[in-house]
Amino acid sequence: MIEPVVLDNESYGEIFEELRSVVNRCYPEWTDFNFHDPGITLLQMFALRKEEQQFFMDQIGDEHLKSYLKLLDIHRKATRPATCMIRLSSPEDMYLTDRLKFYAEDLTFELEGAKQVVKEDIDLCLCEDPEGKVRKWRRQGHLFDTMGGRFLVFGEKPKKGSHMYMRIKRPLPMDKGLSLYLSVSPESKKRVPIVDENGEDYSVFVPFVRLSVSYYAGGEWKSALQQKDDTVGLIRDGFFHFLIEEGMEETSVYGESGYFLRLTYEEGLFDILPCLANISLNVARAVQRDTKIESVWVKGTSKSVVVVSPMAEYSINRLFRVEGERLLPVNAEKKVLFSEENTAIFHIAEEEKEGSQAKEDATYFVINTEWEARKLHSLGVGNGFPEQRIVLEEKGILPRSLSLLVENELYPRSFCLWKWVEDFGKCGPEDRVFSFDEEKNAIVFGDGICGCVPEGEILLASCCVTKGPAGNIKTGRIREVAGVALFGATISNITEGAGGAWAESYRDCFLRVQRMLKRPRTAVSAKDVEERIQKTPGLRLEAVKVLSAEEVRQFARNVSDLNLYTMIRPYGHKPGEPIHPGYRLNILRYMEHYRPVGSMIVLYPPEYVKIELFVDAVVKAEYRHLERLLDKDLRKWFGGYADVFGSEIVYGSLYAWLRNRPYIRLLRSLDLSAKGTGAKQNKEGDIRMAPNGIAVLGEIRHAFSMV
Repeated sequence: MIEPVVLDNESYGEIFEELRSVVNRCYPEWTDFNFHDPGITLLQMFALRKEEQQFFMDQIGDEHLKSYLKLLDIHRKATRPATCMIRLSSPEDMYLTDRLKFYAEDLTFELEGAKQVVKEDIDLCLCEDPEGKVRKWRRQGHLFDTMGGRFLVFGEKPKKGSHMYMRIKRPLPMDKGLSLYLSVSPESKKRVPIVDENGEDYSVFVPFVRLSVSYYAGGEWKSALQQKDDTVGLIRDGFFHFLIEEGMEETSVYGESGYFLRLTYEEGLFDILPCLANISLNVARAVQRDTKIESVWVKGTSKSVVVVSPMAEYSINRLFRVEGERLLPVNAEKKVLFSEENTAIFHIAEEEKEGSQAKEDATYFVINTEWEARKLHSLGVGNGFPEQRIVLEEKGILPRSLSLLVENELYPRSFCLWKWVEDFGKCGPEDRVFSFDEEKNAIVFGDGICGCVPEGEILLASCCVTKGPAGNIKTGRIREVAGVALFGATISNITEGAGGAWAESYRDCFLRVQRMLKRPRTAVSAKDVEERIQKTPGLRLEAVKVLSAEEVRQFARNVSDLNLYTMIRPYGHKPGEPIHPGYRLNILRYMEHYRPVGSMIVLYPPEYVKIELFVDAVVKAEYRHLERLLDKDLRKWFGGYADVFGSEIVYGSLYAWLRNRPYIRLLRSLDLSAKGTGAKQNKEGDIRMAPNGIAVLGEIRHAFSMV
């Protein structure tokens, strides 16, 4: 083991005494060593200074921690904006563009992605059970959370090919991206989230089922286009995105008339019954951020450019024509606004048309800057030296939202786009990149070896700010909508804001890494495997246990000492049921990154052992419903064994527990018996489960008397 290097190894007193002892050897004429001597005062000052230097040299600073984290390939968490779900209502259908702003007092939220709002929301859902029973779910009033309880999407026994019908009183608009928000019941949410620590979906997760959306048009059901299921098969809240290309027609379903969407169960197997808590076409996701400067790529001609953005109307606009990697500034002589459509049309000046080498079709890069942020747009001029820094005045900047335009030194009056990177470790001398130091709130450029250095004018092309944890607001706080084009529309956030946080400091990140390093990435021990499997994304596991090869040989053949034999019990798993194929597939895919090399993970379902009881007792007369009380207490007691493999039920412990029940005066006898091959009972009445056995309470018989 490497011994730690200690640089601060002398105290002030030791340093001073060493200096004073050297004086007599170096200069014998110096004979006054009292504190009043000016020379002694100087020695004290030098000793103090050396002690301070040793102290600071022995410390680990942020630059050291940053280097260590880079070696471990660990990234600290950046500033994150809060998100919430909002519900909109409008007197007419309207199309809302991306980044439309909403307000909760002094907080600004922006729409994440474009949203089509419809005048009439879904007011009725229908499905049919295999027995022919039709279930109906009606919206009560106009509030989002008053659909009348919960709704089994495909009935109590969903089969492939089952449908749920959703009625709208008016046809949905064509060729507009629609999103259906589905909120599942709380039972479906009791599973491991399908996201990593950065909020990104795990790519290894395989959905249990596949769903599809269709609509009635042309006398038949037609499949919607561009379908995307963010609910991952109704196991979490999310959106189902789709597009309609033909006009919807009115039809009748189970005696109800209207315009219908149809959700179809195509393939796969649900692990629990899919159940909805709410459904709406007018719900969208909002992010607590405020875009100060935005940049958009648009197609246009040599004569005009059409920009669809709410910021294009009221902001300062700069246009650049794209020619390869170069962006050439162009002047717009006229700006025409269409506020209802959040659209601005820019007509190109005549001199720009004549001097342009572009063809009739051209691509433009448009920068829209808010009036209040106009000073932020121009950042200065690069000097060509390495590691340049530009400190920004705006606080709460989201690093990933930043982009720059830097003047190309080889082609005057042209710019190149520079992109943000977390660090310059993988960058070359010609890479046009920059980083952002959140501690100093500064844009940082490379050194010419790792990252190019700027030499011309620097423009900020995009920038968003957030207020971090202040965006974690309560429901109902968002009430205002930006823009006169949304006159008559109402809005409210139906979920609390969540996820907003400031950037993680290097110290906090290092502490998090220390906790991570205490757990090996590879699952070495049985406990490691059990903990990893419990964290498999998207699953609901009640019990996990890794058995040794000797234990597995008691109920299986062809056992290898290299393999990891794992017993799992999903929530709601019943005796005789096999392991859900989705559980098996996702566990094996997830554990592929953690299992030891040369080993395989083998999954087994539990062996359920029914425990039957006979209780003969003298009970107290003042208690009523004694059978119900006894049944409830016994099932609660046996519930402690529901997630324990290979448990042992001690007869004496159960006897003593029953005898102390408040309604039992005297316990005459207690009989225990095990039904199944996975248990053994000894002379004392104790029942020992097999390594793969789980005890479940079966029949309870009793004989009560009051004598």
